[in-house]
Parts: sequence; structure tokens; C-alpha cells
Amino acid sequence: MDQAALVNLFPDVSRLAGIPGLGGPLSAEECRRLEEDLGALLDCLNGVPEPAREALLDALLLIKAKRLGSLRLIAIAVHEPCDPAHRLACELVACRALQVGAFLLSAAPAVYARKVLRMGTLASCSRRFAAVVAEVSAAAADAGVGVAGGAEAGEGSVVAAPAAGAQGPTEAQQHRLSCLNMWAGNLLGRALAFLQQEADMTQQQRRFLSELAAALRDSQVLEHSARAVLHLHLAMAGEEVPDWVRVLAWGVLGTQNLVAAVYRLAERLGQPVQSSFGQLLSGPCARHAALSLGLAALCAADGGPSYGLSPQLMLRLPVFGTHTDHVDIRHAHGRHELSTVQLQCILFVMDSDIARYAAAPAQPGPRGTLAVLLRFGRLALASAQAWGGMPAPGGVGAAQPTRQLVMSSTATITFGLDALGKASRIIAAQEQRLAEAGAVWQPGVREQLALDEVECWRIGYGLMRHGLRWASAMEVQALTKLIPQLPLEAMPPSGALPVAMPPILAGALAGGLLPCLEGALRRARHAPKDGADSALLALLVSYGQQGGLWPLVARALAYGEPRQAAALVATLGKALRTFAVPLLKAGALGTRRFCPLAECTTALARQLLLDAVDWLEAAGTQGGPAAAAATAASAPQQQLDRLLSYAVCEWLPPLCDLLSHYTTLALSGQIDVQSAAYLRDVAAMSAFATLRNRWLTVLARRAERSEVEARAVPGTAGDGWRQLLLGSLGVVSALGESLAAAPRQGEGPRGARGFDSMGALAEACCCVAAALPREVRAAVAGGGAAGSGAVGGQSGGARPGRGSGGPDPLAASWSLESARGLAAVLRAKREEGTAAAAEALEAQLGQWVAGGGEEGSRGVRSAVRALVRLPQIDRAARALPSDPAGAQSLLRTCANPACDNLAGESEADLTLLKCGGCSIMWYCRRQCQAAHWGSGHKQACTAMGRRVV
Repeated sequence: MDQAALVNLFPDVSRLAGIPGLGGPLSAEECRRLEEDLGALLDCLNGVPEPAREALLDALLLIKAKRLGSLRLIAIAVHEPCDPAHRLACELVACRALQVGAFLLSAAPAVYARKVLRMGTLASCSRRFAAVVAEVSAAAADAGVGVAGGAEAGEGSVVAAPAAGAQGPTEAQQHRLSCLNMWAGNLLGRALAFLQQEADMTQQQRRFLSELAAALRDSQVLEHSARAVLHLHLAMAGEEVPDWVRVLAWGVLGTQNLVAAVYRLAERLGQPVQSSFGQLLSGPCARHAALSLGLAALCAADGGPSYGLSPQLMLRLPVFGTHTDHVDIRHAHGRHELSTVQLQCILFVMDSDIARYAAAPAQPGPRGTLAVLLRFGRLALASAQAWGGMPAPGGVGAAQPTRQLVMSSTATITFGLDALGKASRIIAAQEQRLAEAGAVWQPGVREQLALDEVECWRIGYGLMRHGLRWASAMEVQALTKLIPQLPLEAMPPSGALPVAMPPILAGALAGGLLPCLEGALRRARHAPKDGADSALLALLVSYGQQGGLWPLVARALAYGEPRQAAALVATLGKALRTFAVPLLKAGALGTRRFCPLAECTTALARQLLLDAVDWLEAAGTQGGPAAAAATAASAPQQQLDRLLSYAVCEWLPPLCDLLSHYTTLALSGQIDVQSAAYLRDVAAMSAFATLRNRWLTVLARRAERSEVEARAVPGTAGDGWRQLLLGSLGVVSALGESLAAAPRQGEGPRGARGFDSMGALAEACCCVAAALPREVRAAVAGGGAAGSGAVGGQSGGARPGRGSGGPDPLAASWSLESARGLAAVLRAKREEGTAAAAEALEAQLGQWVAGGGEEGSRGVRSAVRALVRLPQIDRAARALPSDPAGAQSLLRTCANPACDNLAGESEADLTLLKCGGCSIMWYCRRQCQAAHWGSGHKQACTAMGRRVV
């Protein structure tokens, strides 16, 4: 049927002359034809695509006779005629007339919407709902049943007790009531469309919104419809509530959500209009209906208390699903999504911004509201766990495994954060009142508020852990704000953590802070560059640059579950070795941003290690050594020390490998560090160089101290740090490269080919020469012994410029000329203390070049003593354990150094297979075992097995 024929189906004003008050009633035949035409028009409107529907509605509204006919048709449907003959005609055509009117209203201009409003449509709807309540109450009175109240019905209840055998409306009246229930929603939907349009609203649109707020307030239609729904759910006879009554409840929820949406946007209309919309949700009946329907869904999901709500009402109110419209899913089996419409209403009416419009104090009070909000948060967390496939120890579905009512995955974050935000504001207000009241406040409230605050953080970090998998960009931003919002103070200046964990941190750890960070690292590699996990890592880097990340991560490592904490360290190390550093090395010669995720991963490790060495060097500066010693033996401090040494072993070698790769390229002339194209890379590599040199000074001093301790206590291992320096860090070769790249006297700034700060480089060279005199002496002489310290290790491979024959040219850069140039630059910069140390190093190198022995190393030791920062360096060295091997025992990981398995949520969850030969090595998969076997374990396996036997 074409558009013209469809337009002709719609009655014009002359055909509807028999409306009440203007003539005789429509005949039965006229009503039948009118109903058929409206039905055909509705079928078309429901079946055609959106553009065709809009064109048809525009055509109907453009013809004056049709437009006036639609207004009279709405008048027939809405108003209640006194004449029984007129009333019968209204019942026959009202349902379809209102449905067609809703379509017209959705496309109508503001002038048309104002005319609909001025016909008294909302007041007529209110009268009809009031009549329904009166009929139900009369039926209950005839049956001899009173009105329920008091404690049974719940505070503020206005519902009638169930009347067995109470007669409801006829079928035609039921359909008409359902449509009338939606009519206020239709007008609010049009108002919302005007508020959401990008262009400024016209004068007519503003007038319509003001008149709509006044009409809703004066007619009290939301109050009457909510009251009718509550009465009908109790008064209908039979065990099952009729479907049309559930449709009324669905309409009330939809209308209240629309009012909430309009209220949020009505700020642009001024305070009086916005207040009018706010008052609509604060009415006793509307508020009671929203709370009752929301509690019904909440109790059905988690089995918790109903806070005094009438049991009859609680068991009869429907629980709607996301994909089932007005069907009750209370007793459905399997997993079902709760309707967001039903959940959103209770959250909105519990908002303090809405409660202020109530004429009487809103119920429940702050404590009751906080309890409900935390239940919503726990439901959101349990739903996120369910969608993420994680076991939920309690909450949703725990009592009945065959039935699970959850929030939709897209609603868990929105509703969870909304509930937590409201709960946090209540907690803050209560704490403020508590501070003002002092000891007058009843006992136990302060402790309960502290527990509630911890619960908020537990829920928030749990949502972040599970919800990042499907979060939108805005939700990611909201979730990641939980990290900087965690109120943790700076690390204690005494250099030692207390035994007691901060309560707020306990909530974050219980919510999964450590698995959340580790899971983001593992998933980000396989996710798109703008994914949620990548956004979280970028925020962590930004937060770390502001100094806030280290206090959080350090405490999480110290107080967290040891295997979880070690797994986070291992995952970041694996991501650096197998993903981030190889990608950045491959793109070193490019001039564009190669891989933001790889840069983010390396920057995260760099910032944490830099903050860690800052803290270790400053340890004990306040409070003195006695204060640090008082808590140094605490279990959290010991765990942090072990995990920090583990992090150094895992993170520092790949970062040093990246730096050495860039230095080699600069020395060979393949990149120009003065070029504008490499400005960002130069800045990054300079930060890596500073990090490396500061840690090398600490590790070298720790290695010396460990050797002394090992000699004092025979049988104890003391070469772990030494092996790290010579093995995967390759310090002799790495520092040789940096010395070769350092500027020479008279070269000027453009002669610099390296990335090092000269003072930090001098400190590292002096401390390493003192700790490894034999290796440095061999490097000065150009011997092959330095080759054993080549960088590569677990993340390496050969670097450019390294030949297989002859001495290493970079190792030979430990020369008098290099040391002399370094000292000259430091003198020119007026860094007298470090320059004196560099000169002492130069003198020692001269002795070695002249053939002096290793034992003659007094010059380099005097160079170390000349370092201005030696007390800070030694403080950091003393904080590290004597051997790093103890930290690695916290978590058994894959023995394949090249393992790139980042599957699953945690390194601790990987199933490891024992090597059948030696029974010492473990592997996460057969490929890793084969790779390690071919790379050298084949020769070592038999010998290791014999040692075990």
C-alpha cells in the first residue's frame, strides 16, 4: 500500500464528528471500520523502515484535517465520557488510537505536542488510575478486608491488602489502561528528544517543556499510576499476577526513567523547570513504587533482606529481564539479565539530589540507603564475575546454581560505579557528621563506616578487574580513575613498611588489584592499540610520572598474596623481554611512532624502578636508622625487598638491552641523536640510561657487600648479584659503550653520541670497577674476558657491530682516553665531587694499562669514596637481600628464557610440566621445553639430573 492510501486510512475531522459533546456516538459499524483502519495503519508503522515511517508521519501531520482528526481521536481515547454509549465507543478504539497517537507525537513539532498537552490528557489519565484504585478498594471493602499498613506493608506503604475474588477491569479497559499508562512516557519522550538535539531549542519547544513539567506536577499522574500499580499487584485474585498488570508496572518504570533523563538535561531550562521534574520522582507513591520494584529485583538476585517491605508485595511484584520486556523472570531457570529499567529507578530515587525535593524526610535514611547501594555494588561485581567466567563465592546464583539473575555485561560498570559514587558520598557525609559530633555519636558507627569504605574499594577494583574486557571508552576512563583516587599516602620516609596493612588497600587487594594489573598486561599484547587494557596501562604511566603509582604498587607487592605479587613482576618482565623491547629495537631506525603499547610497557617498568631506587636511597633520612630498623624486619617489608630484587632481575636486563641497542646504533652512525626525528627516542633513552646507571651503582655495592657477608659466614651464597651484573646485565660491555659514546673534551654538545648523564655514568663506572676489578681490568687491556659480559641474556641476541673474531671494540672503550674525557666534562660542569671520582678512576685505569694487578685497586676504591652520593647508594644497597635467588622462589615459572606465553589471566595460573630428564626444570608448554632443550639444556640436563640423585 502506497503512502497516499495509508494517509487516506487515517480518519479526518469530519469522520470523527460523533465525539462526546459534539453529536451522537459513533455507531458500531463506524467503530469497527475505524478500528480496522487504525490497525492497518499501525501494522504499516510497525513494519516499515525508519525513513518510510517518518515520511508517513510527516504526511499525516502536514494535512490539517488529518492533524485535527488525530487530536480528536486522542480526545476520544483519553477522556472518560459520561454517556454509556460514548464510553463503549471509547473502549473499542482507545487502544489503537493511543498507539497511533504515540507515533504521531514522536514526530510532531512542539506546537502539536502543546495542543495534546492542553487537552487535559494527563489529568484524564490520573482520573482513570484513581478510579481503578477506588474500584479495587471498594471490592476489598465488600470482601471485608481492610487496608494493609504499619510494619507489614513497610514504612510509607499505601497499598491495599489482597482481596480474594476482586474483579478487575474488562479486557478492553485493561488495554486502554496500559496505553494510558504509557501516555505520560510518550510526552516525556518528546521532551527528551528536544533536549537531546544539538541545535538550540526553539521558543515553542521551551514552552512545551515548561508546560509539560507543570502538567505532570498538577495532574500527579506519576503518583496515581504508581499507586495503581501497587494496589493492583496486591488486589488481583489468583497466584499469578495478570500480564496486563505487569505491563502497567513496566510502563511506570519506563516513565520514571524518562523523568530522570529529562531531569538531568533540564538544567539548560533553568532551576524552576528542573526542580519541577525533580519533584516528580520524590512523591511518596512514585518513590515507593521505584524502591519496591527495585528491591524485588535485588532480593530475587541475591536473596538478601527486603527491609520491611510487605511480603505479599515483594512476592507479587515482577522482576523484568533485559530481553523479555514485561515478562516476569523471577522463577526462570538458567542465567537471565535483569532489566536496566528496573534497576535504574531505585538508584535514581536514592540520589541525594532527588531526595531534597521530597516534602518529608526521604526513606530509607542514610544508613539504609548505604546498605542498599552496597548491595547493588556487590550484585554488579558478581555479575561481572559471571560474565568474565570467574567463580563467585557468594552473591548472585550462590544459593541456586541452576538460576542466576545478573546485570547485563554493559550495565555492570555503569550501575556499579553509580552505586559506589552515591555510597561514597554518603560515607563522606556521615564521616563529616561524625567528626562534628565527636564522642556523642553512638558506638560502632565509626568502625562500620570504615568497613563500608573498604567494601566500596573492594567492589570498585573488582569491577575494574573483570569489567575492562567489555568496557567502553568512557567506562574505561571512569574505572581507571579508581587508581589515583585510592587515598594512599607517600611511602614512609623511614624506609620500612609497618606490619599493619592500610584498610583501604585491603579492600583494593581483595577486589583484585594485583590480578587486574597483571591481566591488563597480558591481554594488552593481543588487544587493539586503543583497547581498554592499553588505556589502563597508559593511565598507569601517566600516574607514575606524577609520583602516585609507586606508593600503590609497592604496597600491593608488600601486602598482597605472595604468588599474585610475584606473578605481576614475572608478567611485566616477560612482556618486556618477548614483546615490548623486541618491537622497539625493530623500530629503532624508524622515524614514526612504532608501537605505543610497547613504549607504554617499557615506560611503566622504567618509572617503577626509578621510583624504587629513589625510595631506597632516601630510606632512613627521616627518623634515623633506629626508626627504620624498628620495622625493617616486618613481614611486608621483607616481602617488598624480595619482590623488588625479583623485579630488578626481571625488568632491568631487557631495559638495559634496549639502551645498549640504541647506543650501538648511535656509535655506528646509523642514527643521529641530534636529529629532530629522534628527539622523543633520545629523551626516552636518556631516562633509561639514568635508570640503569643508578641501579648499577646500587647493585655493584650490594655485590661487594654480599661477598663480604659470604666470607664471614662460610657456606652462604654471595655471588647472585655478581652473576646478574656479569650475565644478563652485561655491565662491563654496557658501560664501555656508554664511555665510548660520551663527549670528548673540545667536541661540544653535537659531538655527544650517547644518552647518559655524565654524573650518573661516572658513579656507575666507579662502583662497577670496584665490584668487578678483574673484568674491568680485562676490558681496559682489550682482552676477551669482557666478552662474557655481553648484553643479550634472556632478551638479547647479538647486537650490530659485534663480530665473531678479535677483541670487542666496545669493551676496549674502558680506556684512559674515555675516563679522561669523562672527568673533563664533569670538571667543565663544576661537578667537583664526581669529577674527582672520575679522575681517581682514570688513575686506576692507567695503572691497569701499565700492567698493574687486580689487587692494586686502591685507586678505584678511593674513587668510590669520593662519590658525593655514596651514603644514599649504600642505604639502597643495604635494603636489598644478600642474594636475589630467594625472591625467585616465590613463584615457579617457565624455565625457557625465551618463553612468550602470556595466555590466561596470571602467570601463577599456568600449568607447568616437569622436565623428565633432570626433574628440575619446569615448562609451561611443550614448545618451550623443545626450545630450551635445543638452546643448551640438552647438555646440562644429564649433569643436573645426577646432582639431584
